[in-house]
Amino acid sequence: MSNSTIALTYESVMQSIREAQQETYKVIQDFAKNTDHAIKEVAEQHKEIQKETKELQKGLKDLSKQMGTLGNRFGEVTEHMVFPAVVARFNELGYHFHKEFEGNFKVINQKNQIIAEIDAYLENSTTIAVVEIKAKPDKEDVKDHIQRIQKLKQNRQEFNEQPKIIIGAIAGAVFPEKIKSVAIKSGFYVFVQSGDTMKLEIPKGFKPKEF
Repeated sequence: MSNSTIALTYESVMQSIREAQQETYKVIQDFAKNTDHAIKEVAEQHKEIQKETKELQKGLKDLSKQMGTLGNRFGEVTEHMVFPAVVARFNELGYHFHKEFEGNFKVINQKNQIIAEIDAYLENSTTIAVVEIKAKPDKEDVKDHIQRIQKLKQNRQEFNEQPKIIIGAIAGAVFPEKIKSVAIKSGFYVFVQSGDTMKLEIPKGFKPKEF
């Protein structure tokens, strides 16, 4: 093979290598360009998702606040409707309370701190009735009511007030049977909505717990 032939072959091979290099470089450039574009798209989508998430969280927070307000208003309406019936049912049992406080009766300790709030507070010369009013009572409401009464009793002792029997009751517009059973076993009177009034459900042999 002559030198000229070798030179031509060499040049042909080098040209092929250069073309391959150029093609590879173009592929790399296209890949980098597409990757960069994809990264930008993902980043934009991430920003949009973050924005939508913040808007959703704000919406949920606003909804929760509105539901809380609605729940408070519903509770106030429920208490206003239930209270007269509760007083009437207690009168039928012979308690005849002469002090009646409806809605948000505050128990304040010697440090002027509110330690408990009572939906309905009834009192006569010997007995105090503490009533919790709920649209739909649950197990925690029963536990909380026990603690509420205990705080009231302790507070009266700290103020050296006249010792009185304290009884508890829970009234519910919708009262699940299991929760009703828990309340009765805890020694509470149970008031259940019946039409436009409240009825007392007193099982045979029931005796209210005296705190």
